[in-house]
Amino acid sequence: RPRSSVGPMDGFFRMWRVVALVQVVLTGALAGATLGLPPLLLALFGLEVDGTGVLLMRAFGASLLFVAAAHWGARDTRSVHLVRTLCVANLLEDGTLAVLATLAVLGGTMKATGWLLAGTFAAEVLLALYVLLRARRR
Repeated sequence: RPRSSVGPMDGFFRMWRVVALVQVVLTGALAGATLGLPPLLLALFGLEVDGTGVLLMRAFGASLLFVAAAHWGARDTRSVHLVRTLCVANLLEDGTLAVLATLAVLGGTMKATGWLLAGTFAAEVLLALYVLLRARRR
């Protein structure tokens, strides 16, 4: 369809493109940090800096690369179904991570800097819910 014609879904998909690109930047940056600087991040959050911690941090980084790649690939989609699917996946991933980070801070496993993680994951949950609510009206 030519760019000059505006359909009822154009605003939704413009918004989705911005959300997808934000996800790419956030998850890509965190992936780079967790893959490249695991000892620094472990120490920052007050976690054990050992071989197991480094391996798990890097595994987390690899999973974040997947999230970044999925959002990059779907940034120009015109499929509401695909957008909903990615948002549900984000809710599951980020919701679980927010709960885990919160429990780790409250339980003393992670320093107070862990609230930065919990807050970031919670913000991503809110963003996914917002997009899902917008998609529901479509």
